[in-house]
Amino acid sequence: MKHLILFAHPQKTSFSNALKERITKTIQAQGNEAILRDLYEMNFSPVRGESDIALAEKHTVAKDVAYEQEFIKAADIITVIHPVWWGGMPAILKGYIDRVFTYGFAYAVENGGIKPLLTGKKVVIISNHGTPDEYYTQMREAMNTIEDQGIFKFCGIEVLKHQYFGAVPYVDGTVKENWLKEVDTFYQSIPNSK
Repeated sequence: MKHLILFAHPQKTSFSNALKERITKTIQAQGNEAILRDLYEMNFSPVRGESDIALAEKHTVAKDVAYEQEFIKAADIITVIHPVWWGGMPAILKGYIDRVFTYGFAYAVENGGIKPLLTGKKVVIISNHGTPDEYYTQMREAMNTIEDQGIFKFCGIEVLKHQYFGAVPYVDGTVKENWLKEVDTFYQSIPNSK
């Protein structure tokens, strides 16, 4: 099974990075392929500019976008790991979605309705935030609507899980290690076939 990890955190010392490392090892230990796309390390350009729009009008995309679309096409399961900044994903990840999940690739319009084009794929979203959980209850509902429904399900991708970890800077190492074990257990429970 092919896993694609979309990672959007600039700090190597972050809990997000620890999650990325642990998830990659767990996937590989099961004999699966794990492809990492670290958006900050790649210096991915998140700006959907005039040239992107002009190319879309010609039913094509920029070379860097086409390259990323190949990773999406090949993936059985996509894992998205990102911090929550101002109630949403970092700009670099939002820009990745804006540029890569394009009309004609991720979705289309057919008979007056939306036709999802990425059916058969699954996604796991892991969102970390520094604010205590009690402040994020309504925010999580909004993020589930935007990310789970408005992006992934819209494109036909099944959401396996959207996991949140809150107050990350304020919990001790034992709590974080328990969270990592929880994530391990979840990935080990995913069947190894499509």
